[in-house]
Amino acid sequence: MEYNVEQQFSSANYNKMEFLANNNSGKTYLLKDEQKIIKELAQGKRFVSVQKSDEKTVPLIDWKYLLILLVLSLSIEWFTRKYFGLI
Repeated sequence: MEYNVEQQFSSANYNKMEFLANNNSGKTYLLKDEQKIIKELAQGKRFVSVQKSDEKTVPLIDWKYLLILLVLSLSIEWFTRKYFGLI
């Protein structure tokens, strides 16, 4: 037989929840106080909106293209010197 705690207790222990809320500087609310909860959450300073930005940096000169250009120019120079007999 499975043991399911949620099926064992049909209601919440209000005294323990109130004790826990008072020890952690919190408040207890009942289901009928939903407008009060919404009002306190909207006006509270604990939850503020945070705006985050993501900045992507792009180098001015792409080093891969610069490396290809350097290797290409050095190889062209070497082949031309080899062709004309300067090496």
